[in-house]
Amino acid sequence: MRNRTMELRIREFRKARGLTLTALATKAGISQSYLSQLERNDRRANADVLERLAAGLEVEVADLLAPRISRNIPVLGVAGTGGLITLQSSCSMTCPTFVDHDNSAAILIGNQGYEPVFVKGEAVVFRQGRDEVTADRSRPVICETVDGDLRFAQLVDGSRKARFTLISMEPRSLERPLYDVKLAWAQPARAYVMPEDLTLRDTN
Repeated sequence: MRNRTMELRIREFRKARGLTLTALATKAGISQSYLSQLERNDRRANADVLERLAAGLEVEVADLLAPRISRNIPVLGVAGTGGLITLQSSCSMTCPTFVDHDNSAAILIGNQGYEPVFVKGEAVVFRQGRDEVTADRSRPVICETVDGDLRFAQLVDGSRKARFTLISMEPRSLERPLYDVKLAWAQPARAYVMPEDLTLRDTN
């Protein structure tokens, strides 16, 4: 039986931890080609492989098999070079995702510079809110600087209190990190949806 839910959850957790196919395959003790087939839903995983994948992703097996839910959420913008997000008004998407909050939003990956971890046209889902900003290198964030710029980046503590270094999520980016930036808010990425699994619509 084909399990579309499992496919999406493996890919989602892998991306949430910034792991390439090769890195997760190594952690789980399986081949990269086999993992790729699992994510494409071309192969099935037995209980042993599921346990190793869950361990490599630091989740429970049940998390990989969570229910698949369709949601309609706003798309705020597109992440371009250096992680700068260009605002996109009056656009939303309907997609299968696993978001626990009703006040979710998304950005789209705007170019191929984010590969191999992120794919052009992919949606990155996060919870809208203004929680206390903390640096967590284990997952990417969507954040807003006090100057009003939205960015998709990795956060590292800056040299001064309440300041952060923003590192681009593009593996081969020539953009230098932004040092000692003051942020209005930051939210970790919570889900990733491949282009073929989402439908964009103009809400005008």
